[in-house]
Amino acid sequence: MQPSCNVIMLTLYEDYVAEAIEAGAVGYLLKDVKRGELSQAIRVAYHGQSPLNPSVARRLVSEFDNWGKDKTKSEASLTPRQRDILSLIGTGATNRQIASQLFLSETTVKREMHNLFDRLGVNSRSGAVSEAYRRKLI
Repeated sequence: MQPSCNVIMLTLYEDYVAEAIEAGAVGYLLKDVKRGELSQAIRVAYHGQSPLNPSVARRLVSEFDNWGKDKTKSEASLTPRQRDILSLIGTGATNRQIASQLFLSETTVKREMHNLFDRLGVNSRSGAVSEAYRRKLI
């Protein structure tokens, strides 16, 4: 990323705010943003401010608030979807079953599992379940 380049994440999902900011994004908008709001967000980012979709801002504040409670940082940084997938992995569900139950594509489940494994510092489903039990996530 260019040091002088301000990036705004534009996506369908609210789930990746922390990752986007950690990767250097200054803003996070959902794809249903109106054309005028997008133009304004670009101007705001250009001037060094952080444009955020209101629901994303609420989610970010909520996640930050959870860090201050009796949760580990890794638990607080798991998205609700990742927690759901982790719970289903714990029941022995296959990727296809997880996708069906959560109304996701198998590709999305695989991507979320990869991100989940990274967050937990593991490289397998059994490792994820074991680490989740150790951290009392499931």
